[in-house]
Amino acid sequence: MKVILSNFAKTLSRQMATCICAAGITLAAAGPLNALELIGKTSVKLTTASAFLENGSRAPDKDDACTERYEADLGTVVNIEFGINVTTLIMLAEAEVQGIAVELHPLGISGTYSFMSDGLPESLREKGFMREIFSVKTDFSNETFDLMGELDENTNCVLSNLRLSDRR
Repeated sequence: MKVILSNFAKTLSRQMATCICAAGITLAAAGPLNALELIGKTSVKLTTASAFLENGSRAPDKDDACTERYEADLGTVVNIEFGINVTTLIMLAEAEVQGIAVELHPLGISGTYSFMSDGLPESLREKGFMREIFSVKTDFSNETFDLMGELDENTNCVLSNLRLSDRR
């Protein structure tokens, strides 16, 4: 990711400003406001496990089974780096889970900067994981990271840094 972000950073103008946002995200911004480009870093801890059926509906009766299945992975710190051109909406991101870096791709969801993996490396798939999703509001609040894994053939588990009730 450092290479990707380094290439992204080369497009930034020479006038750099750095700020630490209340959300704990470090951002670097450059250029005129009509061509603002941001590079950010954040870290989150996976603290909750929630169950979902394949159709996307919640399966709260299986939350405990998800917690048990992925107990060793709860508490994992995920490091995320991203680059966003807020004018063109060209974006890149990478998440590092258990020392394994995964490129994330922009999703184009209104009101957020959201990214998702296109599959995962074998070492994460062997643990039952299949997808990573990172999202932050356009004001850089409410950063959320979800790591999706399989519980059984009909149920998926989502490990996250935020409980569903805390998402806004």
